Amino acid sequence: MSDDVILNSGAGGDTIAADDIGGVKHQRTKVQFGADGSATDVGPLAPLPTVQAGAGAITSGTKTVATAGTAVRIIVSSTPCKVVWVSADLGNTGGPMVIGDLNVVAADSSQQGIVLIPGNPPTPIYVSDLNLLWVDAQTNGDKISYAYIN
Repeated sequence: MSDDVILNSGAGGDTIAADDIGGVKHQRTKVQFGADGSATDVGPLAPLPTVQAGAGAITSGTKTVATAGTAVRIIVSSTPCKVVWVSADLGNTGGPMVIGDLNVVAADSSQQGIVLIPGNPPTPIYVSDLNLLWVDAQTNGDKISYAYIN
């Protein structure tokens, strides 16, 4: 049985979507957003815009891989964060760098992790602690730049 409500039922009015919860009608509505005078239905191609509240400070830095093929932690101590953006430094002289967990590998034949190429836009990584990320390079002395929100 439908829980919908017919407005002005004696005159053939519009039907309004409703849900009956414990004998009380609750109107069903569609979520929309937009400026005054416009409305966009929320859906897969138009997700509801949101703003993350309570974001902390933005902190940035660099991490150099002294010895290619030897993964290094971006930060050794616990550094809680929400998201970190990483990019290969534009001054690097070698190939791509790779970021990931402690098993990260930058070697061409066996790359493991997220590949960072100098000049490409920063890559966001959603992680709870910056010390979970390791980086490796194909060339001694290459580095990444990073910025994170805590």
